Amino acid sequence: MTDNQIIIWRINGRGCLGVTGVEAEAFLNDLLTLDMATITADQVVPAILLTPQGRIIFDLLISRIPDGFRLECDEHRLDDLIKKLRLYRLRRDIALTLLDEPVFALAVPDHMDGWLRDSRFQEITASRYYGMPHSNQAVRIADDNTAYHALRYRHGIPEGSAELPAEKALPLEAGMDRQGAISFNKGCFIGQEVTARTRYRGLLKRRYIPFVATTDISVPADIHANDKLAGETLAIVRDGDGWIGLANIRLDALDTGQTLMVGTDQIIPLTIAKSTTKA
Repeated sequence: MTDNQIIIWRINGRGCLGVTGVEAEAFLNDLLTLDMATITADQVVPAILLTPQGRIIFDLLISRIPDGFRLECDEHRLDDLIKKLRLYRLRRDIALTLLDEPVFALAVPDHMDGWLRDSRFQEITASRYYGMPHSNQAVRIADDNTAYHALRYRHGIPEGSAELPAEKALPLEAGMDRQGAISFNKGCFIGQEVTARTRYRGLLKRRYIPFVATTDISVPADIHANDKLAGETLAIVRDGDGWIGLANIRLDALDTGQTLMVGTDQIIPLTIAKSTTKA
């Protein structure tokens, strides 16, 4: 931001689906990791649709709309999301409707009127807007999402199938529990048994971790520590004079402080601020 001008990012490649009807909340609550009843009207909250084996199919951002919910995901995957939801709909009284709404994001010290608080960010105020935003303040819309991605990576927040490969990524490895995307108290959801067992038995072996580098590291690429495979890079963008990205790294390599290398380039893991996991 310069000269008190607020930068608004138009988030490329994201689209929205409306799920409405008298049974919309119960329908989504049976499928998704999130307790739908906890979503308030002023926020957007992450949720996941998992395979029965507990792997991510769709990562979603959910907010309330009249008579139902807005589901945001990768635009190119909206048709697949509709097909998947129709498989589970059966005779439920719900409607699935594509929403013609561009997606915007911003990060400012104070919440702006009309914007939805992005609950994934625990340490800063970040917000989302659907449609064309209006403001009495000086704003500039940026189509370049580099700064937005850098912000996410700094806080350890993955988004979209490029960073959460469908039917491969695991929600606890991706830190979705830290972001409040998983309710462990609401009862059953698809993939609940595997996810809960991993959490309560301490079976987690890897985590998504932000890293910094002085050069543009390849993505995806293997990460090695002491000549052993320690993980892989997932995403990277320019950030000031350096680079910042996300990697999926073995916890034992992190705990012992081993030097992490991608080829001949060293990467430096960043500590994610601990946040309260929502039940």
